[in-house]
Amino acid sequence: MIAKVLVLLHTSKLLFSRTFLRATLAMIFIWFTLSFGYYGLLLWFPEYFKCVNEITYNCTFGLEDSCAADIRNSAPCQVGGNVYLDSLYIAVSGVPSIILAIFLINLIGPRVLLGVSMAISALSTLLIWVVPKSEVAIVVLSCVFNALSAVGWNALDVLGTSELFPVNVRSTAFGLQAVFGRLGAITGNLAFGRLISVGQFIPILLVSALLLAGAIATIALPSPAKKKRRSNFCMRTLRVCCHKVKGRILHVN
Repeated sequence: MIAKVLVLLHTSKLLFSRTFLRATLAMIFIWFTLSFGYYGLLLWFPEYFKCVNEITYNCTFGLEDSCAADIRNSAPCQVGGNVYLDSLYIAVSGVPSIILAIFLINLIGPRVLLGVSMAISALSTLLIWVVPKSEVAIVVLSCVFNALSAVGWNALDVLGTSELFPVNVRSTAFGLQAVFGRLGAITGNLAFGRLISVGQFIPILLVSALLLAGAIATIALPSPAKKKRRSNFCMRTLRVCCHKVKGRILHVN
């Protein structure tokens, strides 16, 4: 037991040595921002749809009590329908992108794919607030966000498990990153719960800003050595990701 603790302390110390410090800090920040945005938005989408459905956007600057949840001039809200069915659409939208991510990782590399997916996710999140508040527009943009986030998660898993860290510190690095990912998910849920009642635009803009910051942080990641990514690894990634999507769909139902 003591020997295992000493090994853990040694590998943790290595992660913050000069060799791995940049990759460790960048990956911790990316895990936190992606988890904050993904789990914060995904779990609060039903409540967001409900809130948007109940509010009429009919003031100019959002200063009146009737429209304190928004700060822009907009047409009356047109959102309706089943919020749980909308959430199901959003969950299913990640399935095709998971399959596509396997080929894109081999084509352009996980680091570029992660940065691009997070940047476009940030844009799609911002557009949720910008576009007219119609059910179709919000659901479509939410599906785009979930699909791009699924691509980002696949790229992040590849970077964290096989690209940036050698075998002797890989499991410790992944565990450390996952801890900050969980902290980001918890923080995202708590922040949404607090902020969505104050103004719906606040959590949306916050998630967009954090995702954009995470995308920029991918520039700080060292370029992984070019290596042949085998097909069995891709198939294993596909099975794991499909299992995750299946769990999320069952959770929505």
